Amino acid sequence: MVALQNSYSAAARVISTTLSLYDANIITIDESSATLRQKIMTAIGTGQTQGLQESIAGAFDQFRAALNAGDCSGALLAGAQTDAMPFKPQTLADTVGDTPTATQMDALKTAMGQIDAALPGVRAINAENGRKQAETETLGTRADDRANLLSELISTNEDADYGQIASDLSQQQTVLRASYSVFTQLSSLSLTQYLK
Repeated sequence: MVALQNSYSAAARVISTTLSLYDANIITIDESSATLRQKIMTAIGTGQTQGLQESIAGAFDQFRAALNAGDCSGALLAGAQTDAMPFKPQTLADTVGDTPTATQMDALKTAMGQIDAALPGVRAINAENGRKQAETETLGTRADDRANLLSELISTNEDADYGQIASDLSQQQTVLRASYSVFTQLSSLSLTQYLK
């Protein structure tokens, strides 16, 4: 039983580590999206896009790194397709010049709308991930507590002083025999013997 509880605890630690990795990468996507959104809003508001290309490329690199992040078993977000990285594009082609055209401005507005629409979903996923982390931590703690309790019970039984136990048992048997003897003597008494 102790080994079973220890295995539950170890599994909870592995799951907790994986969920922590999910959390870190989801937060990276969230923060990169929010920063990119701010840069796009600035470009739309000022009509100037100096540095926007670098911001887009930086956000893309962070997205790619977060989506392709992994642990010792492979990419975290690859699902069942573990033979290749889940997010394949390597670079973004130049998408915006220093002064955006009307079409590029519309594309920026569309991108900002898409980011606004996607961020609540990313945050909801992160919240669910946090709930699972808390649940996993609770299960791991319970398994550790049960393993410790079982180990303590085993230790108490293994550490028992057999000499003391034998002495106590012998003493209790002597007391029991004495009580049987007294009971037998009292049972054999009758009122006629008492009146004699």
